[in-house]
Amino acid sequence: MTENKELNTVVGIDLGTTNSVVSYPTKNEKGELEIKFIPNLHGDYLTPSFIYVGDNNRFLVGAQAKDKMAIDPTKILSSYKPYVGTDHVIGTIGDREYNAYTATAIALKYMKAGIEKYLGKPLDGAVITVPAYFDEIKKRDTTKAAEEAGIKVLEITPEPTASAFTYLRQHEFTKEEVETGKTILVYDIGGGTFDVSIVYVTAQGTAYVMGLGGDQYLGGDDFDTAIANYVQKRFLNRYKLDEHQIKKLTRSSEATKIAMMEDYDENKEYPIDISNLNLNTEIQPTISVAEYEELTKVFVNNTIEITDRVLTEAGLVTQDENGNKSFAIDEVVLVGGSSRLRNVRKALDELTGERFNLTEEDPYIVKPDYAVSYGASVRAQLILDGERDKVTNILSKNLGIADSEGRTMVFLEKGSGIPCRSSKRVTNSRENQDILEITILEGDSELASDNIPIGKAVIDLPEGLREGELDLSVTFKINNNGILEVSTSGDYSRRVKIDLKRDTDAENDAILVKDTVENAEFLSDIDEDNSSSREDLREEIQKTNNTTISWGDAPEAKTPEDLFGADEVKAIDDSDKISNSEEEREKMKKELSKLINSGDVEANWE
Repeated sequence: MTENKELNTVVGIDLGTTNSVVSYPTKNEKGELEIKFIPNLHGDYLTPSFIYVGDNNRFLVGAQAKDKMAIDPTKILSSYKPYVGTDHVIGTIGDREYNAYTATAIALKYMKAGIEKYLGKPLDGAVITVPAYFDEIKKRDTTKAAEEAGIKVLEITPEPTASAFTYLRQHEFTKEEVETGKTILVYDIGGGTFDVSIVYVTAQGTAYVMGLGGDQYLGGDDFDTAIANYVQKRFLNRYKLDEHQIKKLTRSSEATKIAMMEDYDENKEYPIDISNLNLNTEIQPTISVAEYEELTKVFVNNTIEITDRVLTEAGLVTQDENGNKSFAIDEVVLVGGSSRLRNVRKALDELTGERFNLTEEDPYIVKPDYAVSYGASVRAQLILDGERDKVTNILSKNLGIADSEGRTMVFLEKGSGIPCRSSKRVTNSRENQDILEITILEGDSELASDNIPIGKAVIDLPEGLREGELDLSVTFKINNNGILEVSTSGDYSRRVKIDLKRDTDAENDAILVKDTVENAEFLSDIDEDNSSSREDLREEIQKTNNTTISWGDAPEAKTPEDLFGADEVKAIDDSDKISNSEEEREKMKKELSKLINSGDVEANWE
C-alpha cells in the first residue's frame, strides 16, 4: 500500500563529502524493483562536492568546478559537508562569506535540476543520507538546505543503514541464513566522515540497527592532508607556501594516495607531483608505503577504536581467559572510497582476527561510491509502498536538558529505536523565579557542561510563584524522518515548539541565503562569462600542471546500475577515481560555548 498517493517520483541522494550520487527506484515489467542511477546536468554519475562561484549568482558544480581549482582556486567552495549546522565560513568570495548550509543548498538545487531534466518530470521527494553520527543540528540543517533547494525530504537516513539495504538487495541468503538472519558490520569511511554500524538483516528485507558510532570530522581528506604536511616539512621546508599552493599540494597528495591504493608495493617510492606549485626547484618528493602508514596510523586507529567500542556496546564481543576477543558478526561490509586503503583493511583484519581476510580478498559486496545512494533509493521505494517499518534506526547519543544542579536530565537514551517520544515534567527551582530557561543537550555525559547545547527556550513566568509551583511538561520526539522535535506545554505556557539551533549567527543571513538559492543559475561550461571553452581550459590546466586531467565524464562501458547485477555482487570497478577535496580542513572546535542556565530548572524525576 502506498504511504502517500501524491508521491510518484522519488530518489535516493547520497550527499557526500567527496562525491554525491543520485539514483531512483523503478519497477520492471514483472513488477520487480530496479535501481537506476541519474547523471547530473553535465552527464556525470559522480558529482564531486565542489562549487565554483561565478558572477551574478551563477555557479558551476561538480567535476567542472573541481577542474577550475587548477587556475582559479579563489572562487571554489569545497569540503563543506562536515560543517553543516555551524556558521563556519568555508569560503569568502568577493564580499560574500559562504557557510556549509548555503553550499549544500546550492549543490542540492543543482542535483534537483539534473534529476528533473533526466526523468522529464518534477521530483516529488527524496531520501537523503547523512553520516550516522551527525548530530541533530546537522540533520536539521541538511533537511532545511534541501527544502531551500525545492526538495521534499521523505527521510534523513544514516549512510550505513542505506548501505545495509544495498547489501540486502545483493546478498543471496543461504538456507540457514533465511532462518537466522545475519549480523553485519558496516564500516563506512568517506572523504570527510567515518561511520560504523552493526545491522541485523533478514531474508525478508528488514534491517535493525543494533549499534552505531563514528567521527563526523574524520575521513580521506585527513589522509591527504597528512601527506601534504609531510611533503612540506621534509622536502619544502624552505618554501613558504600560500593557501592556493597548499590546496594544489593536497590534491597531488590525494593522487599519490590513490596510486598506492591501485598499485600497493611496500618496496616502492611513490612520487608527489609539485610541478604545479611554480617553485622553480628540481626537488621530487616521494613517500613509501611504510611512511604513509605511519603518518595516517592515528586516523586508522581512531576508526578501529570506535568500531571496537560499538561492537562492545552492542554486546557482540566475548573475551577468553587469555584476553583474546571474538566478535559475533557474520560479515564486514566496506563502504566509502577511503575503505579501499590497504592500511584500513589491514587494521580491520587485525581487529577481527583475520577472520574475514579483508586484505587478501575482494571485500566489496557493493561498489563503494554508489552503495549509499542505491540503498537510499531502496528506502525511498519502501516509504512509497508504505513499508517504512522495514528498518529500525537508533539514536547515536543521549538527548535531554540541563537541570538546576548542572546534570543532564535524559529524555531519549542512546540506542532508542526511531521513531521515539518521551515527556517529563519540570518545575521552578526557586521562589519568585521570573523566567525558566530550558537548554537542550546532546551527548552521553552526566554533566550538562560536557554535552553539546543544541537549542534553548526562555519562558516568562508570572510573579509570586512559590518554589516548585510550576508544572510544565517537556516533550522530546524523534519523528519518522529522524528529526528531533522539542515542545513544552502546561502551566503558564501555551504549547511552545522549541527551534533547535546552536548559539551562533548562522541564520542571520537567512534572507540572503534564500535569495541566493532561489535565483541560482548553473553554468553549462567551465566559464560562460568569458567564453573560454572546456577544451581551452584543458590546455591551460595541462600547461600549468603538466598533468593529465580527468574530466569526470559519465562511464562509457557500463552505467553504475550495471555494477549491481545479480551475477556481479562481488565485482568492483575502480575506474571512478576518488575525488577528495583540496581544502586543508581545520578541525572543528568541539568545545562549544556552554549555554547551561544558572540554576533555573529543577528536574522532576518521577
